[in-house]
Amino acid sequence: MVEATESTSTEFDKEFFIEEVRQLSCLWDTNSSLYKDRTVKSNAWKKLSEIFDRDVDFLQRQLKNVKDSLKDVSTRGPR
Repeated sequence: MVEATESTSTEFDKEFFIEEVRQLSCLWDTNSSLYKDRTVKSNAWKKLSEIFDRDVDFLQRQLKNVKDSLKDVSTRGPR
């Protein structure tokens, strides 16, 4: 019998997600010419979907949560 550990396959590694998104500037860099290219962005989301074995909607919500958290910290400061 295998005991559950902290890093089960159902958990989502946000730090790894952030590192992967950081490499795909088309998803976050509004100054990039690729930011407005829907095909490039769609392919980037598909790539992330394959890496994390999650659907694109879930990953997009995760990125929104991260960005919203950063906005909160930058306007209010850390909790």
